[in-house]
Amino acid sequence: MKAASAWNEFWFGEASLTRLASFRILLMLLALYDLHLYGGGVFDELSTPTRAWNPIYAFEILGIQAPSMDTAKLLFAGLHVTIFMGMFGLFTRSTCLLTALGLFYWSGTVYSFGKPHHDKIAYTFALFALTLGPVGARLSLDALIRRYRAAKRGGDPMALPQRASFAALPLRITALTLVIGYFASGMSKLIIAGPQWMNGYTLMGIMMGHDNEWSTFFSQSVVLCQVMSIMTIMVQVGFPLVMIAPKTRMVILPAAILFHLGTWKTMDTGPYITLWFLHIVFLPLEELPSRANAFINARPGWFKRGFALGLVLVLPFCIIKILSLALPWYFHTLYIFPLLAFLFFLRKKPRLAVIYDGSCGMCCRSMVVLDALDWGRNLEFHDFRDWERVHERFSMLDLERCELEIQVVILESRQIIGGFDAFRQLSWTLPLSCLFTPILYIPFVAKSGTKIYRKIAANRNSKHCGGDSFSTR
Repeated sequence: MKAASAWNEFWFGEASLTRLASFRILLMLLALYDLHLYGGGVFDELSTPTRAWNPIYAFEILGIQAPSMDTAKLLFAGLHVTIFMGMFGLFTRSTCLLTALGLFYWSGTVYSFGKPHHDKIAYTFALFALTLGPVGARLSLDALIRRYRAAKRGGDPMALPQRASFAALPLRITALTLVIGYFASGMSKLIIAGPQWMNGYTLMGIMMGHDNEWSTFFSQSVVLCQVMSIMTIMVQVGFPLVMIAPKTRMVILPAAILFHLGTWKTMDTGPYITLWFLHIVFLPLEELPSRANAFINARPGWFKRGFALGLVLVLPFCIIKILSLALPWYFHTLYIFPLLAFLFFLRKKPRLAVIYDGSCGMCCRSMVVLDALDWGRNLEFHDFRDWERVHERFSMLDLERCELEIQVVILESRQIIGGFDAFRQLSWTLPLSCLFTPILYIPFVAKSGTKIYRKIAANRNSKHCGGDSFSTR
């Protein structure tokens, strides 16, 4: 009975919805990369009348033939649409399924024109597995729209679920696929060749068949090849430990990345980028922003400035280096906005309490948007209609001012900022909006913004506003 319960909990138990959503975004980015990586090759093959079509086993069973050029172009364009919709979370489960089906056909076409590889197996399983969980419940336009509609109906949009059943299923399938792949690869070496596979000469012979600086260097030393052989077997056969003993991930996951880097540089196997990034499935993605924020803010000023400078100098280079393997140049500009937002995220920001009118539907919907943009969880929300509770915590607040306009309290200094200035303060705290915050300080913008806000605030309790009061976190 216990075993059955543990089995069901492992596969269908609750997991962090933020973690699942973060994994979805990563897979969509990998899908975009993978689509462009082989795009030119597919079109080149289709434009060659004498192309050799050797369908992979799955295509052979399903009777799938080579696509026409028009079909390939349509699929290429359609996958861009579904990938971006899946990334931003619009009709999330459907667009993820369409992306998985489209990329299965695209990848199968690539391999049917050339030599099949195993670098996409776990990645393909992961794409299909996404549709088995509540993949659009967080970090998605679907979730934002649901909360927005809930606020419009007078519900509590801040009652956002953190965990849900079946949220673990896509993560478990991906993780188990990776474990089986590595373990089977290591065990096949031991079963077929035996322990002598690690004598160094086997790996030396493989490297001698490749002509590059790395393979030439390592193939000259039997000892180095022995060490690399032993490390390869240890990583592959020992990979299941990442699920059994999570603390081993600190060693095994970096070792697996180094293994792929080594095979790429010595044996020309290719970068296996999808496998590199799929290792993220073993990390607590939902905790990374708060951990990074706490780590950076706990360091002295010189460390933070140096860390930020290092990111500015190194991160763009690394991103462009990876993207240049597949994506055209105009996609490289996309990293600018998340990079700026991430750098801003590292800046120490004050925690703010937002005091709003919970009887105003428009105010509640505004809080939904603010909460969705609050990646670092620096905001807390309070409905001043529950005045006894609010006044007990913020005794310096004035009820009449709260009735008149939104109030923001800087928790460290207890300073109160109201109205349009409150939104300017909030914009400095949110990673994405901070990119446009300087616009709010242009004189005519500030003046117009103040007038517009006062007019809206004065009419917020009209019949068009609507909404019932509710409490928030």
